[in-house]
Amino acid sequence: ELQPYAPDTVAYSTVMDAYSRTPSGRRPRTSRQDTSLENDEENPASRAEHLLKQMLHLYETGENPYVKPNAFTYTALMKCYINSFPGVKGAQMAEDQLQILLQEVYQQDKNGVTTATSNLVNVYTTVVDAWAKSGGGMEAAQHAERLLRDFLFRAISDPKHYNVNVHLYTSVVDTYSRSRGLGAASEAAMNILREMEDRVDLHPNTKTYTSVITAIVRSGDPDIAAKSERLLRQMTHPDSVAYACVIHAWAKCTEKGSAQKAE
Repeated sequence: ELQPYAPDTVAYSTVMDAYSRTPSGRRPRTSRQDTSLENDEENPASRAEHLLKQMLHLYETGENPYVKPNAFTYTALMKCYINSFPGVKGAQMAEDQLQILLQEVYQQDKNGVTTATSNLVNVYTTVVDAWAKSGGGMEAAQHAERLLRDFLFRAISDPKHYNVNVHLYTSVVDTYSRSRGLGAASEAAMNILREMEDRVDLHPNTKTYTSVITAIVRSGDPDIAAKSERLLRQMTHPDSVAYACVIHAWAKCTEKGSAQKAE
């Protein structure tokens, strides 16, 4: 019998989210490949894993039907992985958890079970952000774009769970801007921007344009300043960061009159 005041999905997920915001107390790893959380109870990811296993046990055994994990639950665990294992490994662990969630959603839909998970766009964005901050260069950026393409492909047959927004697109652009991929990165970022501009259901925002400008400035192309300023003029509400990026582009430019244009 369910005990009074038994915790539900929101309660468990909120605690996991709190762990995702907790600085990792993990001891230094002896190997970069060491990602074991066993016997590491002080680690936030270990605690979050334990809570998820507890939720699954309670739900699957019928002891508590109100603790079915949802997108918020899995996102909190992903953030714990990212926090505990900065870099490529944390991003990969978060993506592995995403695949588990996708399989669960698929099985629930296949079996006609009402899923507790609605739109998965924020979950995907969390993983893409992890790749953006992973330091994985162009490989990480291309990986992030593959996630975007996967999301858009799934949206064709399942718009309920896969409803894209500007933040997912922008996170992929940001990954390219951080990738140190020079011209290839700026070209990829521009292609995604054009794709967004062609859509009728969403529009690039200030951060989108600024990330593309950053990719252009870092590309090393000779006309970075002119390209950057053209994008600045397209922005509806450019902010100080966008202006600073374009000023920096003109400062790097060697053509005559570039200093005056920066001013």
